[in-house]
Amino acid sequence: MRPKLTGLLIGALLLLAESAEAAGLTRAASVVNSLTSDVRTLIPLVAVVALIVLAVMWGLRVIRFATLCQFGAGIVLAGSAAEVVTMLFS
Repeated sequence: MRPKLTGLLIGALLLLAESAEAAGLTRAASVVNSLTSDVRTLIPLVAVVALIVLAVMWGLRVIRFATLCQFGAGIVLAGSAAEVVTMLFS
């Protein structure tokens, strides 16, 4: 996912949780909160796995170093954006 899309996804989930609590829908709020916490956990984990796969592909000379840098920078930015959105909304 792109960094903006990831940030928008987490932001939308947090806003859904707050609006569900405001309407008195406790079950829906708990589902959205659990989904939000799962997403907060999965994004950094997926980013680390993707970086490891990229490093292995570069080590096997499947991709060039420039490609590794470009994809790696994108993955790091996506993970950082997700963490910044998490910090802002918590």
